[in-house]
Amino acid sequence: MLYQAHKGVSTEFPENTMPAFRAAVQQGYNIIELDVSVTADGQFVLLHDSKLNRTGRNADGSELPAPVAIGEITYAETQAYDFGIWRGEKFRGTKMPLFTEVLAFARRSGVRLKIDNKYQHFTETQKTAFYDLLRSWEDTACLTCKDMQALAEAAAVFQQMHFHYDGPVTPEILEELASLLPKDRLTVWMPVRNKNTTWVKVAFLNKETAAQIKKCASLGVWILSEESELAEAERLGADIIETNGQLKPTLPFQTKLRSLGNYDVVVLGGGPAGVCAAIEAARSGARVLLAEDSGMLGGMATSGLVGPLMTSYDKEGNRPLVGGLYREIAEKLALNGDAILPENADAPSVYTSFIRRYHKHVTPFDSFAMQLLLDRMTKEAGVDVLLYTRFADCICENGRIRAVVLAALEGLRYVCADVFIDCTGTASVADACGVPTYKGEETTHIPQPGTLMFEVNHVRDEAYKLRPRYPVKAYRTSKAGTYKVNHHHVYDVDAADSRSMSEAHAEARRQVWDAFHQLREEAEGFENAELTQVAPVLGVRESRHIEGRYKITVADVSAGVCFPDRIAAYGFGMDVHPRDAQTSGNFKIEIADAYYIPYRSLLPLGCDNLLVAGKTVSCESQAAGGLRCMPCAMAMGQAAGAAAAMAAAQKIDAADVDIHALQAHLRARGAIID
Repeated sequence: MLYQAHKGVSTEFPENTMPAFRAAVQQGYNIIELDVSVTADGQFVLLHDSKLNRTGRNADGSELPAPVAIGEITYAETQAYDFGIWRGEKFRGTKMPLFTEVLAFARRSGVRLKIDNKYQHFTETQKTAFYDLLRSWEDTACLTCKDMQALAEAAAVFQQMHFHYDGPVTPEILEELASLLPKDRLTVWMPVRNKNTTWVKVAFLNKETAAQIKKCASLGVWILSEESELAEAERLGADIIETNGQLKPTLPFQTKLRSLGNYDVVVLGGGPAGVCAAIEAARSGARVLLAEDSGMLGGMATSGLVGPLMTSYDKEGNRPLVGGLYREIAEKLALNGDAILPENADAPSVYTSFIRRYHKHVTPFDSFAMQLLLDRMTKEAGVDVLLYTRFADCICENGRIRAVVLAALEGLRYVCADVFIDCTGTASVADACGVPTYKGEETTHIPQPGTLMFEVNHVRDEAYKLRPRYPVKAYRTSKAGTYKVNHHHVYDVDAADSRSMSEAHAEARRQVWDAFHQLREEAEGFENAELTQVAPVLGVRESRHIEGRYKITVADVSAGVCFPDRIAAYGFGMDVHPRDAQTSGNFKIEIADAYYIPYRSLLPLGCDNLLVAGKTVSCESQAAGGLRCMPCAMAMGQAAGAAAAMAAAQKIDAADVDIHALQAHLRARGAIID
């Protein structure tokens, strides 16, 4: 069965535009349905309505004050309007495409175009010009006709083209269609009754009519948005289904999976939260598997080269708020000179890029030393670590995960456990097992931007006395003359989308050179700096957020609500970087001296044996600006690991863990929750 994208992927992108068409190709659609209109100067363009007003905006984003008919303006005049911003700020600057541009794109991409029947309203002169254009594109474009006369006329012109018919269907009309075109050059379309077709005045498809159509043509069914509707279309024998983008092309895939074993606790993701979750669960007596898709543990601290570890103290830097495994790791690194303990790193200083606010008592460290330490600590705790192993899917039964599917180097494998902990940084496990999630900011779904960190050495520490010019920030590590560099932004990065991450990472690599040369040319002490390494993984500040049993709010963080089920505390501000290049970000809302993370925010809705730790916990986007930092993630991870071990040992759901016993356990481990 083929999938047709109605006006492109029009549920997510502005209809009849190149972004919607590119998305259709990227998501695997076979056919794109589109609407062709004609301008006053005879240019064929893409627009559904006769007027621009529904989807067109002025360049500043405002609505058009008066009706603007496409047939009364030239193509050049259409370029003054914006046809993307009505769908969202991220589509600002989208222009109305020429039909020839779309034809060329479709041929390069190997996708077919289904031209809706609006061309039948062209004047004879316009239609002649339109047909002349299409003669060279019969392998790419298909015409839709809503009556027999139009179909007969077009079929006489185009001898090789495939045609689509979406007019009335009767046995007599089907017989006439069969006499006009062979079966392999004709698709007959009919609607099914659903919320998308309430306005339709023609008959809806039924089993009898479907069988009649299949005798003389392919069967097309429109417009579908639900899996149940897709199943019904398949039952009726549909050859093509049309969707606005809600239904994605799929290919059935069945295989037998080999097992990687059975565990008490499985942790997905080996970043700061995941490592601490795995170590704590194993030290608490659980048999633990930790699966990490890169070649190292530590996540943003190692493969992301993010540093320093942000403050582990309260808002004013007066008392520590994070202990436990975070403190243990910091002290073990410091023993060999591979970290500077937070009490020895004041602000402003070279360790904070001369930033004062919320930066007292950070923890500078060496990322490679962190890798070595985490390898040793997980091994000593008895954690079974699998690197180069990515989470792929879940097998769920009755609101629980029975097994997770992992993409190991040797192929797809499954692993069973009593309790699972999602520390993927993208809430991928939660999302796969049906937990409600959302991406980025609650209303726009635009996330905080990403940054590709890098390191330099041969810096003269004694000469570095001022913060570099924005956006570059250079933080000294535990090694003299060596700095981690935070710099430019890549915007609207979907960390749960491979194409988005690929494009963002390529852009971020280019930004590294700009930032490096800015440092060398402008920052005192960096004249002889050398670029020693660039992070292999793009730094992502925000992705999905789960919907949990409690959602931490901005008000909670501002007021410092001390929850009865608190399992961690933190004091870093709500650091929300600008979501686009036109706005400012960072610390816009004050916080309490300390704020707290309730256990309920780690408990996702809809899955009883899953915990989530790290920046994807149940939290308002703005509030996550602080607790996304690594010390807080480590504290949440340790709490999740302890809770998972308790749940597994007692054979209970994660939500049924005794909160007082959990809190007592964490305090005994040196965690700070009060």
